[in-house]
Amino acid sequence: MSGEFEKCIQNILLKSEEAIFKQLSKYIFVINGGELKDEIIKVFELLNLCIVITDILDDIEDKHTIKWNEDEAILLNASTALISILVLELNSSVIPNNEKITTLFMRYLLKATDGQHSDLTNRIFTEEECIKVIQAKSGSLVALACITGEILATGSYRTGLEQCALSIGVIAQLNNDFEDLLLEQKDIQAKKITLPILYLLKYQGALTKDLLHYYEGNNLEPVHISKEMIEATGLDTYMAYMQTFYRQRAISLFSKLYPQQNINNFLKFIL
Repeated sequence: MSGEFEKCIQNILLKSEEAIFKQLSKYIFVINGGELKDEIIKVFELLNLCIVITDILDDIEDKHTIKWNEDEAILLNASTALISILVLELNSSVIPNNEKITTLFMRYLLKATDGQHSDLTNRIFTEEECIKVIQAKSGSLVALACITGEILATGSYRTGLEQCALSIGVIAQLNNDFEDLLLEQKDIQAKKITLPILYLLKYQGALTKDLLHYYEGNNLEPVHISKEMIEATGLDTYMAYMQTFYRQRAISLFSKLYPQQNINNFLKFIL
């Protein structure tokens, strides 16, 4: 790479935040008896890089690139370079099951991209479809973190761990979507379909009529959903139920996989 391009990529990486995924992967690795060595730690850093790449691409697609302080075209080009760096570094890692780990990264990155496509096209009409998209978009990245940790430590992974990770991903995404509705409501402005918005669009009553008209294109100005309206429709109760359901599911699955582990240490990764 040219010196200027390399500097550009370094500046972008400096603006990124360390994702919790790296710590979760390391946690799963350690509780499976793994011994932290330099080459293993490098894989966790590459996992973090993978998450940064998805963050950049998501922000480009959602028109939220201001934090990167770069033109969208520059960000897109940089993300392409970062994917190449990711694969090259994974292939050169001196670790057991190198090929399996590289394939794992690419497979789950593809799953997350597939989920993002469904999110971008807004072809979501039911709660079940919405949860499937969330599991693909967000859950796949959590699954990548967990499974990477277990494979690095043992050479294989259990399907129960993937299901546990998918539940963690759902919890995190539901928190983000509901927080957006309570605060900035960027998702409504962009006419995105999230689970809380889907609930409001399906709500039978005059309270959400303006929202429905806006999504149908009859209202040009974005509508605002007040906290009072959220309470009146029962959305806050519904979201609390969904979050509790997936939280308990994740805890149950983890407890079966690791019955000797202190559950409080695991709970730190459930937002």
